[in-house]
Amino acid sequence: MIETGVAAGTSTVGILSALEANPEGVLHSADPPAARYRTDAGEVWQDVSRSTGPGWLVPERLKPRWTLHIGPSRLLSPEILSSLQHIDLFYRDSEHTKPNMDFELDEAVRYLNADGCVLVDNSNWSTSFHDFCRHYSLESIMLFPFLGVIRKPYRAGLGRVRNAV
Repeated sequence: MIETGVAAGTSTVGILSALEANPEGVLHSADPPAARYRTDAGEVWQDVSRSTGPGWLVPERLKPRWTLHIGPSRLLSPEILSSLQHIDLFYRDSEHTKPNMDFELDEAVRYLNADGCVLVDNSNWSTSFHDFCRHYSLESIMLFPFLGVIRKPYRAGLGRVRNAV
């Protein structure tokens, strides 16, 4: 699993807690220290936990199956994805500009296992989520007004998609 955008680590704790119930799986997260994200509308969001760094909410008992990569997701996620070769879940919550969202979604779906999921937080901040789903003829599912889900069954022509192992 990969997560981009950690901040305090609220979502990280949720993902790692779910992993506790599974005998396998790890989470790789990427976020810069003192993350500061801009939206296409020019709004700025800044991580309020910047002095303690990303993921400060994650308790020690959940850390053995977690790797935190410090830096911008746009630089780190291609390297992480390439090293893992395939993923079951990509949770996207980093910079919410359309170019960054487009880049991360395109990268993630190429490594997504058959029946894997991409979760897009704040999917309503840009047209990227719906544009991406429309481009690949994928159903856009909204869990909340702001949390989009892509569940991509295996189909040829979507990049390096692999069957689940």
